[in-house]
Amino acid sequence: MSGSPRPGKRRAKDLSPIGAFLGRSLSPQAMVRLNLADLSKNWEKVVGEVLAKRSRPISVEDKILVVACESPAVAHEVQMRRDIIAEKARKGWGIPLEGVKPAVRRIPLSRAALPKKTPPPPFEPTSQEVERARGRIEGKIERDDVESSLARLMATFRRRFGRGRD
Repeated sequence: MSGSPRPGKRRAKDLSPIGAFLGRSLSPQAMVRLNLADLSKNWEKVVGEVLAKRSRPISVEDKILVVACESPAVAHEVQMRRDIIAEKARKGWGIPLEGVKPAVRRIPLSRAALPKKTPPPPFEPTSQEVERARGRIEGKIERDDVESSLARLMATFRRRFGRGRD
């Protein structure tokens, strides 16, 4: 007999090679959490574009998928589609669900929707600041390149954190 599953039994498809590897080593609860994260990421495929903008799955409690909804109308729509949503989650993500429970609350933003923080522009101390710092350590370090680098670091630190004495 080959390594294929029994006829009539479908295996939940692995979401990725990493998911296949992790599936063998994680507990069932951990796999449900990973699958829930992937379901949340692909929520639009389950409920459609309009409803996905106004709702998001947030947890699985006692085999019930809890869906955050932005208004009572959205919660009602999720309630009306609960059987379809549960079936898609079972088949597509292998999450063992018995139902769906909408909850009116603030919808958590997906990580993709979070604004990306831009790093501050690079800081370069002025030559006067570097020379002032170099005067403090002059003669204490034998190598000129190390002394210059340390003086530049000291000047940067002083400007950035406002510490140190002149």
